[in-house]
Amino acid sequence: MTTIQVRTEGDFAVNCYIVNTDSGCVIIDAPWPADGIIRQLESKSAKPELVVLTHGHFDHILGLGRLKESFPQIKIAVSRTDSTMLDLDIIRRDMGFFGLDCPVSSIPQADILLCGGDRPFSDFQVIETPGHTAGSISLYSENDLILFSGDTLFRSSVGRTDLGGDFSQLSASLKKLKAMIPDDCRILPGHGSFSTMGLEKEENAYLI
Repeated sequence: MTTIQVRTEGDFAVNCYIVNTDSGCVIIDAPWPADGIIRQLESKSAKPELVVLTHGHFDHILGLGRLKESFPQIKIAVSRTDSTMLDLDIIRRDMGFFGLDCPVSSIPQADILLCGGDRPFSDFQVIETPGHTAGSISLYSENDLILFSGDTLFRSSVGRTDLGGDFSQLSASLKKLKAMIPDDCRILPGHGSFSTMGLEKEENAYLI
């Protein structure tokens, strides 16, 4: 049985998901600050084994170091393409775009490099959905009808493409999701409120 808790953290209101499955605890994305996420995990005596990054933008990865300090056993999984974004120079550059200073002095590197079709935990399958970044991924469970869409697909919107993205790739990724994800699948995005694929097909101008 899969249970999901969500915490929304940081200046960019990133949704961090704590996913408990029969095979263990997994975290989807690692925003800063991570202290609230850690306290919630510790209050449940949870020992997460894996953090999966939907992409490499700083707002989704800055909490990696704190998570690794608190849970040394945790492994970091990200797409092979976006693994190069776990880099302080890139983080500082992108934060500078928003006039922000980087709050960390180091960033852990990935332990697992993901490709389309991989199943990093339970029955969740990696779907390559480039566009927001070159290596953005979504995670889909056919059994639970859940899609962690990262910053590819939001409620009635989509992710920006002006920080290393490509709108033509994003459009192709949205067409892929529209074709393969059933209408009753829950959409759990990287920012904002939940949705369903059926609702997005009806209301999201980027999918109609």
